[in-house]
Amino acid sequence: MNLPVSRSSDESWYRASVLHLEGENAKVCFIDYGNTETVPQTALQTLKAEFQSLSQQSYKCKLSGVITSSQEWSEESIAKFEELVSEKTLLCQITEIADDVYGVTLLDMGMSIASKLIEEKLATGIEDEEKSDTSVESDTEEEVPIDKIPCQVFTSGHKTEVYISHIETPSQFWIQLKDSESSLDTLAK
Repeated sequence: MNLPVSRSSDESWYRASVLHLEGENAKVCFIDYGNTETVPQTALQTLKAEFQSLSQQSYKCKLSGVITSSQEWSEESIAKFEELVSEKTLLCQITEIADDVYGVTLLDMGMSIASKLIEEKLATGIEDEEKSDTSVESDTEEEVPIDKIPCQVFTSGHKTEVYISHIETPSQFWIQLKDSESSLDTLAK
């Protein structure tokens, strides 16, 4: 496997997975953070062999225990979620695994992020989902990488400290393990 690195809009280099090619550009997913970007194909280079086998450092998740109160997450709900989880170390517990997405509970100093969203009427508790016909539509189209990246596998019930690396919605965000800080530091050099 020849995993590429890509220069992003911030002029830094990151490990990337090519999602698809668009003429002279490539849509890439920065595998250690979760965000995507369209870059010129000339911004892609082959990753040094020593970093090829390191597993991706971000994992796609959804917040367990909540659903949006409408068909889509409101800007207010997303902003509150970002406020509650950004730039913090959170305790994360895997509650379910489906289609390479981890359902997780997140705690900030013992406070449930899901409960806070429900309390502020920015989300509905999952037990109410069974009584309602509301379902969450994906906010972005799902793309499959051209190259498969090695990925650490977690089991339901696993608990660990994490950082949130990228947020789309409470139903689609990426975490990095706190224990992975040294790996991320090594990649940044």
